[in-house]
Amino acid sequence: MKTKQIFVALILTGSNFLSACSHFDSFREIQAKLDSRQDNCPPDRVCTAVFAIISASVKYPDNTPVVLDTYKVIQTATGADKTPKLSPTASEAMRQSGTYPVTTDEYQKEWVGQKVELEFIGYKDGKEPVKRKFTVSADCCHVTLLEGERQIILEK
Repeated sequence: MKTKQIFVALILTGSNFLSACSHFDSFREIQAKLDSRQDNCPPDRVCTAVFAIISASVKYPDNTPVVLDTYKVIQTATGADKTPKLSPTASEAMRQSGTYPVTTDEYQKEWVGQKVELEFIGYKDGKEPVKRKFTVSADCCHVTLLEGERQIILEK
């Protein structure tokens, strides 16, 4: 008898956990991301089958979402673009809700045991209304937020 594996992805936004399975093109993509994390850690470790996404919620004081035209995430030490890659459907849904992924487990393997500073830069109407720094790390299973605002309030 074959055993089926079910993978659950979460968006970590403050204390809210939202299902994110639809935010990827397929379960194979999630499986590939999970499998890619095997090299730097002991083979006997136990990890949850969760693909973690650390997000920032950008809102106005009246709690309406800030719908940015675009955004990027830059690793400050290297200048590398580390903007999480989500499906177009997922990106648009998150944008409309004012929730933007800062990093995901796609970088877990690269950042195991490191403190990494990221800069989240959001653009709207040709301006840069949001620019925040985040410090992240990763253990042998998932990325984690060390410092940074999960809730960003912008004046209108």
